[in-house]
Amino acid sequence: ETFGHLADMWLESQGRLAAATKGLYATAVRFWKNLLGADTLIKDLTHKLLAARIGGYAWSSAKTHNNYLIALRGIMALEYRGTAAAGNPLTGIENMPVIKKLPDPLTIDERDTILADIRTHYDERVYAYFLFQFFTGMRPEETIALRWSDIDRKRKTIRVQRVRTYRGSERDGSKTNAERDVDLLPQAAQALQIMKPHTFMLRVDRDDGSADIFQNPVTGRPWHDERSQRDHYWRPSLKRTGIRWRRAYNTRHTYATAALMTGVPP
Repeated sequence: ETFGHLADMWLESQGRLAAATKGLYATAVRFWKNLLGADTLIKDLTHKLLAARIGGYAWSSAKTHNNYLIALRGIMALEYRGTAAAGNPLTGIENMPVIKKLPDPLTIDERDTILADIRTHYDERVYAYFLFQFFTGMRPEETIALRWSDIDRKRKTIRVQRVRTYRGSERDGSKTNAERDVDLLPQAAQALQIMKPHTFMLRVDRDDGSADIFQNPVTGRPWHDERSQRDHYWRPSLKRTGIRWRRAYNTRHTYATAALMTGVPP
């Protein structure tokens, strides 16, 4: 049996995964076919060969190396199971160490400076998006999948029950596959008020008839992912204001830090 055939069989076996995850695995499979040779016989993939090819490749990061190894381990485990597991040639090839970085929140002044800059230079829908991010602590993939039916104004909560990832695909749950409620703070409610004239009355073909809340002002459609917000708005704003670079994801860390500073229990 060839490595390419085995890799394709393994990818096919992952059909129960979310489309986004399976898409990432497909990318990894293409990489391994290229590096190891799709026509290479399984019996010729020795530990020495695997160690040399993997160790000799110029990986862009430890995280990429480790993520791609997830797919390769799955492929090889499909062949080497039960009593044959001891002969798996991938055994002993470990993950690269990854430096775990500390959370790096913005200060309250930095947060307010960025929001003021975004409000001055961009469409109000961009401002609403980042205002919501700073005052809910939600992940970007959760926010862009949020619908008006997820808002409970009486209880002042936001139900997080789906995410939009990888090329706009959606799945139920969250990153941790669990639903949760987030407090609707006044600033987040303000962001919703800004968005209401833009998206609240839009008609959509869904059981609840509820539209997505946040919208890309350039396309007039829901945000596809978080890349546009980061590259076109967040990055230029930090440069203009002279604030030290942090990822846009750090709005989540900033929210948590601000809550702790005001006495909210962990």
